[in-house]
Amino acid sequence: MSLPGSIGKVDCKVVLSSSPFNVIPKQEWGNFFSPDNFTRMSGPENTAERAPISDPSNIFPMPFPIAGYRLTEQMEVYDNFIMDQKGTWLEDAANVHPDASANYNQIKDEIVPGSLPGLSVASYPAMKNFFGWKVSDNVFKQHPPDSFEDKEAATSNSYQNEWTYRIKEVTGIKKAKILTPYMTSAPQNDKQPIHWGCQRVAPLQFNQPFEILYYHDKVVPNIPENGPELNLSFDNTWRGESLNDFARAIELSADETHGQQDDFGIKIDKKAYFIIRIGGIANDFSDYWFIFAQGLSPTLIGLVPAEANKMTEGVAFVGYPEYRIISQFREFVSDNLFGPNNDFFQFKIEPCRLGFLITVSTSTFSFPWIIQGTGKYPIFYGGIQNPGEAILSIYSGNVPCGFAFRPVQYAKSGIFRPPGQIIEVLNDTDMPICTAAMKGTGTNQQSVSTTANGKDYVYALDAEIITEQGTVASTTKTVISNAIGVTIPSGGERKVEIAVSSADAPAETEITQSTVEAIKRKKYQATVTLTSSNVEFKDIIIPQGKSPYIWQIRFEYNPPDQSAEETVGLDISCDVLSVDLQWNATSAWEISHAGSIKVLNRPNSSGINYYEQYSNRSIYLKIHAGWECGEGLPIQTIFTGMTVGATLDKQAERDVVTFKIEDYMNALEGIKFVLCPYYDGMYAYKAVEDILKHAGFPIKTKAKIIPLDSVSPYGLPFVNAFEQPQFRFQDGTPLKEAVVKIAKLEGNMMFFNQYGNFYYGPIPGGYVFNQDIDPVASLYSSVKNAQKGSDLIWNIKSVTRNINEIYNSVLVSTTDREGGTIVHKGLNNDAAIKSPESPGYMGYRKQFIHRDSAIGSEASANLFLQTYYKRLCVPPRTGRFELFGRSDLAPIDTILVDDEKFRIVNISRQIDKENNNYFMNVEGEWFDVIK
Repeated sequence: MSLPGSIGKVDCKVVLSSSPFNVIPKQEWGNFFSPDNFTRMSGPENTAERAPISDPSNIFPMPFPIAGYRLTEQMEVYDNFIMDQKGTWLEDAANVHPDASANYNQIKDEIVPGSLPGLSVASYPAMKNFFGWKVSDNVFKQHPPDSFEDKEAATSNSYQNEWTYRIKEVTGIKKAKILTPYMTSAPQNDKQPIHWGCQRVAPLQFNQPFEILYYHDKVVPNIPENGPELNLSFDNTWRGESLNDFARAIELSADETHGQQDDFGIKIDKKAYFIIRIGGIANDFSDYWFIFAQGLSPTLIGLVPAEANKMTEGVAFVGYPEYRIISQFREFVSDNLFGPNNDFFQFKIEPCRLGFLITVSTSTFSFPWIIQGTGKYPIFYGGIQNPGEAILSIYSGNVPCGFAFRPVQYAKSGIFRPPGQIIEVLNDTDMPICTAAMKGTGTNQQSVSTTANGKDYVYALDAEIITEQGTVASTTKTVISNAIGVTIPSGGERKVEIAVSSADAPAETEITQSTVEAIKRKKYQATVTLTSSNVEFKDIIIPQGKSPYIWQIRFEYNPPDQSAEETVGLDISCDVLSVDLQWNATSAWEISHAGSIKVLNRPNSSGINYYEQYSNRSIYLKIHAGWECGEGLPIQTIFTGMTVGATLDKQAERDVVTFKIEDYMNALEGIKFVLCPYYDGMYAYKAVEDILKHAGFPIKTKAKIIPLDSVSPYGLPFVNAFEQPQFRFQDGTPLKEAVVKIAKLEGNMMFFNQYGNFYYGPIPGGYVFNQDIDPVASLYSSVKNAQKGSDLIWNIKSVTRNINEIYNSVLVSTTDREGGTIVHKGLNNDAAIKSPESPGYMGYRKQFIHRDSAIGSEASANLFLQTYYKRLCVPPRTGRFELFGRSDLAPIDTILVDDEKFRIVNISRQIDKENNNYFMNVEGEWFDVIK
């Protein structure tokens, strides 16, 4: 081996360069349509006066937390009819209430709303069936009379009642009065109160919003308390249990505030009540009951699948479905629905992206009741035997009352204009993308659609046709239809059209001192138009029965790279005195590269100190170092970055400027999010690409971004991106912080290398070490083993083990994104707690606890735990040594140190050109086998 003196002469070259960041970065703004910001929307522009209309036209803001906008309701009013068990319509029966025929004759010749010209109620049997009802068993399984003429007294198994038709005034767009079935009977005597039931003749159109009007005469009769006890039994042969048995099973305690008296909370046979039931036929798995009764908050009871956790003779057994309370609107007690101040109420149900929105309205108040559980409660399903055709039944008792059904209808179209966005552009021809979408791609998202230009989006709307800037994206998967797991009602295609116009930005927002003439500011304004469509059901057409929904639009301006190649500037090598660099893996997810460079501050030809003039700005530079005329490794690039500060030291003989330098990670730290897009559900590596675009970094030429698993890329957790996004970073969040958070979840690392190129991908060698990785160099602490001076470790090689850095118990906690339950997963190194001879032994339990709701599932928690627990439970063996400068080594490189694999963690380089010194200190860890 040659002597150390023959290592050679230090060669250090510093060249000024240019910024790799685009003059104009990617810009992105989103408008999230919530009830709170509805007042910020304007209507269409009045072309005559060129002034905005004060309010959006025909647009309705959905309540929180659903949010989003749809068309306003513009509902027709439809007559309803009733038949007996034999199929005879009430108007055709004999010996019925005298008002029945008179009221029917009053409306029979009226034209059916939305029908073909000339079709009256009497001449349109299909429409009569669609709005027809058939008398059925009541809620206590008592049978009705076979015909309206049957006046036999009621028994314990049957009930008696008297039906008629009443004309009811209802708010509508064309007609103010409708025909409704009306139960005239009050409690007949102390022993036989009236309880009745009706079933709609036609099944419900799947996922079609509808409304039930229920009204009475404001006076609820005194209901006898000495009548027979009746139990409410659900119509399902799997269980056949009574309501009281069911209530005890779920342990619903009495609530004295609401006057509840038994296990269920009320004696329903002794109160005025109204029940809406949606479900399949007997022996099916779909059954949902909306119960409104005196003394009870509005309650939804449903048949839900049992958990597969029961054992029968040692074999797992999937239990029968069970009735459970799904939701109660406890802010309200149904007494007000049957009081003298409210003679009617309207029940309306519509599917939404969170589940279902129930709206209960009276003459004095209205409240939204939201049933959350997307896809969990298929209320409109109809069951296995009749999928897509749910049966609608209603029950009531102890009060004379009437009712009517009608589908929800909407305005033909609506229009609104979100606030305009001011965007920096290169020239007047630049136009941003404006899309009704949230960002994202990934199989774990609820809905993914590919547009004509090949980009993947998760649409923030529910519609069949989306027109954006003249490009039509048809047959689009939408959030609501996919989330609920079923199709929307058949019929026409709902449309969302987004038109974008531009104008020069207001003068007060212009950059007045810009030296780049190409930068302009433009104000872009989107106009959103929603168009409804008809609903088809066999030979029935419901006009405007489907409305589009929209939750968000997004402006995106993605300019082309404005700096394809970094320019090579002034070579200042002759004035460099020394370089000091620290290149450290500050964590398992990031590497930082910073230091200082001292330069002789000589005057230029004009007599101005040359380098002092650079102290008030950032200067981009590249540093190359190595050896010449010896055995040292030749010159290579060791740093690319920028100056972030400067200090001028005046000495007797000379002036020296010390520049503080950092790599491009400083830029990612300095650039902040403003109106960050939603990254929920997006592939992690795609989200990182997008973040770099927001920084203006040219990812095509200077970035290497790869997923941890290229076959099945990691998707960021998707909980509810509209309501509580996990990956919509707050305004002012540094881009670096966002990338680090994503890297931690995926198990990747991010850094800028010595060439200024960005890397995001798997940790070289793996987090827990890959024994098969090839070393890039071999170093030795003995002169006998080193082949040349550049391979020799000088002075001391230190080896350290720090027991205090490890743990013997690891716990990961998160929240399941589907069910909302808390997930805890943990592992113990029992030997490190109990056995003094075991590696890592402490004699006590030392816990590492990691809580992060973004992990989102038990499977992800297991993956996180398996990835990191080994590194936390085994005491690392770390080393530190010094050697002559080698420009080929970097943190995370694997090398051989005395024939053992060693991963570099930190490198510090000291170059002293004046004294011909180039040394470096290396810190790292050995590849101990972890079992």
